[in-house]
Amino acid sequence: MKKALSLLLAAFIIVPCFFTAVLAEEDEEVFSGTCGEYLTWTFDPETSELSIEGTGEMSDSFTYQDNSEEDGIRVTSPWRFFTDMIKTVKISEGVTTVGNCAFVKCSALESISVPDSVTVLKDMCFGQGESLKFTVYGNANYIGNESNPYLILFSSAADDVTSCEIHENTRFVYNYAFKDNALLESVTVPENVLYIMDGAFTGCTKLKDIYYGGSKADWEYVPLSIEDYDIYENVQVHYAKGWTKLTIPILIVLVCVTVVTAFIRYRKLRKNKA
Repeated sequence: MKKALSLLLAAFIIVPCFFTAVLAEEDEEVFSGTCGEYLTWTFDPETSELSIEGTGEMSDSFTYQDNSEEDGIRVTSPWRFFTDMIKTVKISEGVTTVGNCAFVKCSALESISVPDSVTVLKDMCFGQGESLKFTVYGNANYIGNESNPYLILFSSAADDVTSCEIHENTRFVYNYAFKDNALLESVTVPENVLYIMDGAFTGCTKLKDIYYGGSKADWEYVPLSIEDYDIYENVQVHYAKGWTKLTIPILIVLVCVTVVTAFIRYRKLRKNKA
């Protein structure tokens, strides 16, 4: 009888300890993981900071309708359980892509650092930025990093802006940056801009002029929003440069070919006369 009681008592002690260890291990795993083939993420609940480190592309996240959610939207990001707790996001140098809908529903997000290594932003990767603190230049709000706080033009600084000169270090114009800015008439776009994302000028019915810092050929390589095609159809694009970066090398080659061809013809003529 005493032996049975001892075993029962031991079971009451060991089993809770086992489950406590398992739960602790699960909790630890929940606060970190992978978000790409070579990317890892870590969330610190004490500082409310989400860190993403590694190299390469970030995996896409998605949103879908779910009536059990308060706003009817559910996200699939790896850090989805902390979206209302994340205040700071730091993406390390080496990350090349910010995934689709990565930070949607991060309503408490105040600061995000995006490195210069990023060359692709997927649609709505930063959500709507309800609580983001921006760097303001001219008539627009920007996010980026310490060395380049103007990497991404996130939004218009006001709804009554009539013109905007985008900072020369900007490479991306974010989704719906100037949405429904009915008074916007002209935008100056520097040559460094790589991508103007979907809906950037949706509702900008008075937009008539875009002053681009590069050439017409360079402008054709800048992906433009399908949603804004009706806007672009009525816009006059003014180009600062008539030549592309490839023009001079091509001209040099053409001149050399012309000279060589002329020389060969000249030799042939002399030979025939002789």
